[in-house]
Amino acid sequence: LALSSSAQTTSTQETTSNTKLDRTLRAVQRQQEAYSLSHRTTRAGAALTTADSLAAPTINYNGARQSILAPLSLIITTQPNTSAQVTEMLTQAGQHATTISNTVVTARVAPEWLTTLSNDTRIVRLKAFAPFSSKGTSSHRSRPRARRR
Repeated sequence: LALSSSAQTTSTQETTSNTKLDRTLRAVQRQQEAYSLSHRTTRAGAALTTADSLAAPTINYNGARQSILAPLSLIITTQPNTSAQVTEMLTQAGQHATTISNTVVTARVAPEWLTTLSNDTRIVRLKAFAPFSSKGTSSHRSRPRARRR
């Protein structure tokens, strides 16, 4: 009975943490976990090298291909008045984070942080940061053609 209860609790925690991630981040997390598992079995605990980074598979992250080991840009929605704590936690761990408001943090973190962040009770939602795109808009106006004489 205790084993059943423990398995159910773990399953509930995984479901809760997965609902915090947007679709892009769920895909990244699955790919990163699979890569980490296969990498651990082949490297047996050795440190990552530059060759490992270059050989790592690429993922589609916000419309661009990037290494599965490349940092991710995130928008983190937190519980009210906890964003400063989340920012401090990330910066102390060597990640880049900025408090935007009492419920929003932007961050650039290593992909392995997705699981830690999705399990943090202070965090409500994790979203892949989509850079501003000016597709379909033009910053210059078309000039009228000069009249011919």
